[in-house]
Amino acid sequence: MRNPLLSLVFAGLLAIPAADALACGGCFSPTSPDAKQTVFQNAERVLFVRDEAAGKSVVWIEVVYGGLAQNFGWVLPVPKVPTVGVGTRHVFDALDDKLAFRIARVEDSWENCRDPQEGCQANDSGKDASGATQAGPDGASLDDVGMDIGMVPVPGVEVLDSGSTGPYDYAVIQGKLADPIFQWLTQNGYATPEKAKPILQSHATKGDVFVAIKLQNGQGVEAIRPITLEMTDAEPCVPLRLTSIAAAQEMSVTVTVAGSGRSVVKNHFDVALNPLRMTLLAPGKTRPCLPLAPAGAECLEPDNYAQVMSAAIDEAGGHAFVTEASVPGASLAKLSPLQDVSLADLASSKNLWDLANFLANSELPLDSEVVTALQATVGQTGQFMTVSPDQALTNLKACGKYWNQPGADDQCISGKTMLSRSAMVQAQFDGSAASTAVQTSIIDPLFHVADLIGKSNRATRMVLRISPEEMDRDPVFAFHATLPVVAPG
Repeated sequence: MRNPLLSLVFAGLLAIPAADALACGGCFSPTSPDAKQTVFQNAERVLFVRDEAAGKSVVWIEVVYGGLAQNFGWVLPVPKVPTVGVGTRHVFDALDDKLAFRIARVEDSWENCRDPQEGCQANDSGKDASGATQAGPDGASLDDVGMDIGMVPVPGVEVLDSGSTGPYDYAVIQGKLADPIFQWLTQNGYATPEKAKPILQSHATKGDVFVAIKLQNGQGVEAIRPITLEMTDAEPCVPLRLTSIAAAQEMSVTVTVAGSGRSVVKNHFDVALNPLRMTLLAPGKTRPCLPLAPAGAECLEPDNYAQVMSAAIDEAGGHAFVTEASVPGASLAKLSPLQDVSLADLASSKNLWDLANFLANSELPLDSEVVTALQATVGQTGQFMTVSPDQALTNLKACGKYWNQPGADDQCISGKTMLSRSAMVQAQFDGSAASTAVQTSIIDPLFHVADLIGKSNRATRMVLRISPEEMDRDPVFAFHATLPVVAPG
């Protein structure tokens, strides 16, 4: 008898009626001499939060794509005109750390902490660690706004909003017919393929609006950040049909939904993976250990986890998600260690020597978002003009650690750059502005999302691996009040 990869269980009655659907869309290349589609979306992370008290929905969307910065174009169909902003990928990284599947390995053995018959049960303290997945399929008025300079008007398409946010320029457009929408997108730098027309028409017929987003001139790929949308309450949905226009094979889609109950997918299966097919023959992706893990354990994502997941989803015709976790929202009220990072020493910094000290002693990572926040205030001193901003700050951090040692020389060599402590003291730096930039672009969004999720009854993480030819339906999510929690490993 064949050893099954998956189990398929149908959902019970869903807790909410149908509503307008939130959405995330596809990548279209701006017009270029090369008519080929040059942008490919490799992965997507999505967060939906229903703010019951405010009667609004909040959605964060992050795409991982391959292509040149000038070829980046992103079109999102949504049911209502949103407030458009940018977020931080640290929110998604924190959700990965909290909710992604993992196993605990002790010495040369490993145990599946989701199996109630195995060793983790003894440490469970009465909590439900079965991890059984039981979801499956069931069968504002606006003032006119001006058009940005350089935006090409097209009859039949109305520009409802436009502007800039973070590294992006955006426009919110609406039309009743696909042809003028197609023409507007193409003439305004989104090389929309003909095969997108039926999908555009289906959204237009529903009355959806389209958020069209491009990187501003001069912005590099490293500037890409999550998009945030806030609008009146709507039902979570991922429009994979539009995503299919430029999706890579076996694209990963990770969706976290926070709301009144455990989230289920109304028109897809939910599959449970066979843990006996997972291996740790090679080092897997390291994950933080959770309280249920045995003392001294190393917690990892199995090295063949993606393959096992893909095989299970393929048995469901590509129309299935894996529910990795469903936990009380209050357990995520503290989302990231970055919420504990003090910026007081950064705010009081007056020169680059102060900044070097801060970087050397702070837990703030020098990733692309932090570098972007600090870059505008670092200034162009002689030591910093010959290297990239991230390398300049990395050098400064390394030299800060060196200069904090007893007997350190004035000169410090990091990489191929020599820095002088006395020169750094003379190089002025606006620490207050830098602190504000980090606080508003990274720390505050973490607190905001943690507060929203923390007030939710349940937060559910679901993962899909899918190829473009399987993206023939848009997953729609709803909430079920009585389904059990699912421990994330």
